[in-house]
Amino acid sequence: MASFPHGNRLRYPPGYKPATTGYHKTINTRAVVGYPKWGFVIYRGTYNDDKLWPKCVALLKGSVNHWLRDRNQEDVLQLDLVWTIVEDRETLDGAPKEAVRTRFRKWAAGRSVERDGPGADGPWVGKRCPRFRFCVYVDQASLDSLTAWWIPHEKYWSLRGQVAMINGIHGHHDEDTLSHAAIRTARPKDEYEGEDEGEDDESEDEEEVYSPIEGNTSRDVGWRYKDADLLVTWYEELHKQGMEWETWHHFYEGERPYCPKVDAGTLGEPLAMVDLSRKE
Repeated sequence: MASFPHGNRLRYPPGYKPATTGYHKTINTRAVVGYPKWGFVIYRGTYNDDKLWPKCVALLKGSVNHWLRDRNQEDVLQLDLVWTIVEDRETLDGAPKEAVRTRFRKWAAGRSVERDGPGADGPWVGKRCPRFRFCVYVDQASLDSLTAWWIPHEKYWSLRGQVAMINGIHGHHDEDTLSHAAIRTARPKDEYEGEDEGEDDESEDEEEVYSPIEGNTSRDVGWRYKDADLLVTWYEELHKQGMEWETWHHFYEGERPYCPKVDAGTLGEPLAMVDLSRKE
């Protein structure tokens, strides 16, 4: 595959017909930037139980494979899916999200053909591929939230619980910080018509302070917990949409990540009880 930049725009290779099916953003981005590999880098942040971790990884992989089959995209995307699992007890055990972000940014900056495969050095790869912009972090809270539900008719373990999705460009891009004015511009006019302009001017100079999360008192802390079973969906959603800040803004949904959300009505088996060899 090859990319065809035209000024500040990208062009599909001649004769390429853009996909409109499931995961079309992932499929089309691979074609337009000229780099086929995809998939999140996953960092292990808890080392208290070496028996649970392999199950966690296996269930994450199983859920991705399930959704690719469900959307009939297994033949299209499976071959180029890359699982990069980073384990480092000394530096990652209990590491704060900011430390993981810093490590991920260094990894992304080291993108090369030698390490990442043909096409990885393309000028648009780092700007358009979620693989080099966002990562997954499984901390202790994430691991504690994970359970699995056996789906008999599909014969697979459906993962429950959440993992941390980290915005690798948070605080490192001119458009990354949401200003009050930017949010107003994105809102329908009738939502802010009649607001006191003087108050708006003052609020732009005063950033609201929230209760600290790992020392961060901003509204957007640059990461959030998301359902572990839907990594393919999150990869699809994190392709750049409009301005740089819009992609993360829509994904973040304004919810500060105090802890993983667990739906008591969908709880499955604890990971320790999950039998990965089960067939029936």
